[in-house]
This record gives sequence, structure tokens and C-alpha cells, in this order.
Amino acid sequence: MLQSFLHNLRKQRVIGASSALQRLNQGWTAEGEAALQREYKFDNFDEASNFIYRYTQYCQMSNHSPIWFNVYNTVKVTLKNEEFGKISTKEVELAQYLDKIHQIRLVDRESVDALSYEKVIQIAQVDQSIELIRNKQNQTTPLFSENDEALRLTAQ
Repeated sequence: MLQSFLHNLRKQRVIGASSALQRLNQGWTAEGEAALQREYKFDNFDEASNFIYRYTQYCQMSNHSPIWFNVYNTVKVTLKNEEFGKISTKEVELAQYLDKIHQIRLVDRESVDALSYEKVIQIAQVDQSIELIRNKQNQTTPLFSENDEALRLTAQ
């Protein structure tokens, strides 16, 4: 009963492509009745990556999984409504948020480096010494116990 009620509530938000495009900035296009699409350009790869990161956080909060492609300084985003096959106000709100964060440009170099590979490794406390990442085929792997002689990976 509750599930049906929530489904009908979400269905009321369906507005279709033409209505959705009227509510959005220029640059958005409709892909049929079910999806909105836009391409964003940035000064460099760092800004494009940061844009994706900021939008990912919003997607997690709104329970939406966009389709996107990133090539260097270009990010192409598709917002699709899989549930009803028509664009809803949810996709419009997501598109409006994208337009807002696209206007934000990184000024401080530290904000670009905040999620660099080195910073992630440091935060996660991952030891990257060559001895730990080398494939030691002549030793047992942690997947098997000492009693599993037949399953032990050994060098030939």
C-alpha cells in the first residue's frame, strides 16, 4: 500500500521534455521524452573532475545515478527517468543543480588537490611500497589457509 502510494506520488512529478526544457537554462536538450542531456566545458581536467565529484555527492543524497562521460575538460551528462519513461521535476532539479555548480570555478589550488591520488592514499593509510604491491607468486595468498596445499599459488 505504501509502496503504491509513493509510486503514484512520484508519478505526479512527471512533466515531459518540453515542459522540462522551459524550466532550464540554454544548453539542455531532450533525448526523447525520458532524458535530459547537456555538455559542460571546463578550463582543464582538474575543474571537470571536481565538478563530477561535487555532483556525485548531490546524486547520493537525491538517490539518482546519472549517465556521464568525461574526456579531459568536457563532461557530458544525461539525466534519465527509468521509472516512468518521461522526465520529471526530479531530473529538472538535478539539471538546475548542475548548472549552479558549473558556474563555480576553482581558485584555490588546494581545492583541486583535495582528492589527488596521493591525498587519497595518505588519508586511507595505504602503504604503497613496492614490496607490498609486488605479486609474490611463491607464497600463499590470504585467500587460502595453510591446509589447502592443492589450492596454494606457487611459482613454476
